[in-house]
Amino acid sequence: MLESVDGTGATGEQVAPKLKSADKIGEQYGLSADTIKRYLRVNKLIQPLKERLDNNDFGIVVAVALSYLNTKEQQIVDKVLGENGKIGI
Repeated sequence: MLESVDGTGATGEQVAPKLKSADKIGEQYGLSADTIKRYLRVNKLIQPLKERLDNNDFGIVVAVALSYLNTKEQQIVDKVLGENGKIGI
């Protein structure tokens, strides 16, 4: 068995868990890991919906929800928004 520095027998990874990528990036930019995850998820939107997010047609929470739709479904949402305007949530 490997002996730890503190004599407990636990390795360094067990004593201090590794930071996840989103945590590391969040620290660099002063954002939470959840915010980083939202931004990464929003990247799955089709371009017209990304542009609508940038234009404040809907917020980040709605954008994350829409990102789980497939491309065809996102295109339908974009078409409906084009006909009816912003999402008021």
